[in-house]
Parts: sequence; structure tokens; C-alpha cells
Amino acid sequence: STVLAAPGVVPVDAAFEFGVAQYAGLHGASIEFAADQWRWIAARGDEYVRAACNVSTESQLLMAAADGADWLAQAARDRRAEETTPGEEHVALSDLAAQVAEDADVAAVDAAVALYGRFACVAPHAPSPTNPTMLRPFAASEVASATTKFADTGVAVLDDVLTPDVLDALRDFVLGSTIFTRTYVQGYLGAFLSDGFGASPLVHAVCDALRNAVPELLGDADLRQAWAYVYARRADNAANVSHPRGIDAHADDADVSANVWITPDAANLAPGLGGLVIYDARPPGDWSFGKANHDTRAIEAFLHEHHHNHDEHHHHRRVPEGRDALEPSRLGPPQGSTATVVPYKCNRLTLLDGYRFHRTDELRFRPDFEGHRINLTFLFRTRRASGRRFVG
Repeated sequence: STVLAAPGVVPVDAAFEFGVAQYAGLHGASIEFAADQWRWIAARGDEYVRAACNVSTESQLLMAAADGADWLAQAARDRRAEETTPGEEHVALSDLAAQVAEDADVAAVDAAVALYGRFACVAPHAPSPTNPTMLRPFAASEVASATTKFADTGVAVLDDVLTPDVLDALRDFVLGSTIFTRTYVQGYLGAFLSDGFGASPLVHAVCDALRNAVPELLGDADLRQAWAYVYARRADNAANVSHPRGIDAHADDADVSANVWITPDAANLAPGLGGLVIYDARPPGDWSFGKANHDTRAIEAFLHEHHHNHDEHHHHRRVPEGRDALEPSRLGPPQGSTATVVPYKCNRLTLLDGYRFHRTDELRFRPDFEGHRINLTFLFRTRRASGRRFVG
């Protein structure tokens, strides 16, 4: 369902604060991320934990729950090794808890089961959203250039957009808040506005600041949805650390999709990768949103036909680093079968035509908790008719 968020409104009711989030089943990546997150929160000490967590808990309990989650994660790995769940390891938490090793710490497992999936902790420290300095000042020429590039190519990039304090506060909120209530088959985790991502007024303040910063693109736009995605690396065993493949090619129901990456560049083990691949193709006019957003086979078949070539890398325009990376003379308007590749850079804002197909580029990030790739996305629909809406 569409989530509408007015400026300053937190679309999370108080009753949800103590409720269980909507996990349909347990995914190995999500339970391993939860264990790392509980340890990260606990390591900040009891005072932080008491300020952050709205359930009765202390650092010691969080650490115990993290140990229990390790046992659950091992049970999930054992299931994969035994091929008891071909294709994907989504499984009921109660079923997995019953399959932990005989020597497992039962009390720790019970603590993990009790805490897992709950909107239990929200990072307590953030700058006041009444502070107008959310973004760095943009020169008028930067804004004009970005607006022109977006009109010409459907893609525009601005670097170093968030002030240092706001960038740090957003990272602290995402890392220290148990808001990731959605797990995906590829292994990445998501938090939408109503899942708890909207619980921070800072998120809404940044949204308003983006509107004000690029008024020609976003000034009259409604926020339709916003989320944080974390791409958590998963250790299948001591010698093998796997990475989610990221989001497959898809289109969103948005005139402008604003994406900000907030993981430090030092965590990206492959500079030049880890960003976005943006195709010049939009869905056919008779496609529904569901088909354009998550029918991967249909999308890949369409892009294959649209590109007329098996080797898509010959059709990529890789954006070099620097604020002049998207000069219209370099990219030009979409021609034939091409895609723009925007490399990962921390604190980079990528504005794109959300109706164009796009996907995550290849990921190679550090496997530690603070090294996971994190992106924030704000979907806007302008009040002006854009000529593009999905059928059905």
C-alpha cells in the first residue's frame, strides 16, 4: 500500500512500538544482521541501551540474544547445507528454534526469539529537525546543472549532500534502530516508513530539505514512500563470505527517485562499483506496477530485447567521479540501448526517473556490521501530470 508522509509527521503509531514486525519467515541474512546489530547496540553501554530501547532490556540481555541468534543462524546454514528448503531459506522462527544444535544455549535462543523482529530500539541521538542545515549549501549553478541533466537524461548526481552531523546521525539511526522488518530473496533487508524508518523526524527533515534544494524537480512533489536498505554480507562458513546480489532490475512508481548512500567509502572494496545501473528503458505502456517492479523474468526478457545484445557491458556509460560526471555532452540523451552506471560514493545523491528500469551494481563491501552498504531512497511523485502511470 502507498504510504503518504506529510512533513514532520511520524507515520508509526504508538501501539506498533511494542508489536512484532511483519516477518513472513526467517531468512539467514536477517538473523545474522540482527545478531550483529544487537551486539553493536550493546557495545555502546547500558545508558545508551536504556535510552534507545523501548522494551525492558540491558546490554547483557542484548548480548545473550545475539548469542542465541548465532545458534539460529547456524541452524539456518545447516538447513541450506541439507537442502531441506530448496531455493530459499525463509522458514518460521519457531521451526528454526526447534532445530538448533543440542548443545545450544537454550536461554540465549529464547532471548533471541523473544526479541527478534520487534521494533524494540531506536537510536536516541539525532540533531533537531528544526535545525535548517540538513544539506550543504548548493550553488545556483549546481542546481541548474542538475535540473538540466535530469531533464535531458533522467539522471543527475550531487555529491557531499548531507552535512557531516546529519550524515552521522542518519547512520546512527539506521545502525542502531531495529527497524529492518523486511527480508528479500536476494538477502538484503529493508525498512519502509511504516516499519520504523519514518520514526525519526530527521528522515522527514531531510526529505523537506531535498525539496527545497532542487525546487524545479521536487518543489511540488509528494513523498510517496521512503526506505533504507542494508546489504548485509553473510558468512556461510569460516572460509566463505557471500554477498547479496542487490536489487534486480525494476521500475518504481515515481517521477523522481532520490537515492543517498551513507556507508563510508573505505568500506567499498571495489571503488567504481557498488552503485546504480540505470537503463534508458521504461516499461511498456500496458504493464502493471507489479510486473514492472518485481517480475524479474519479464523485465530481463524486455531489457534483453530492448538492448539487442547479450553483452550489456558494451552498452553501459560509466559515470566518472566528480561533480561534473554527468555533463550532458558526455551522456547525451538516451540513444538506442544504453545504461548509465553511477559508481558508489558515500553521501552521493542520485536523482533518477523512477519509471526507468534500474538495479544495484556489483557489490563488494566489507563484511563487518558498519561496512554493510546502506542506501536511503525517497520516492516522489510530482503534482504535475507526468504522462506515466501504471495500468491496473
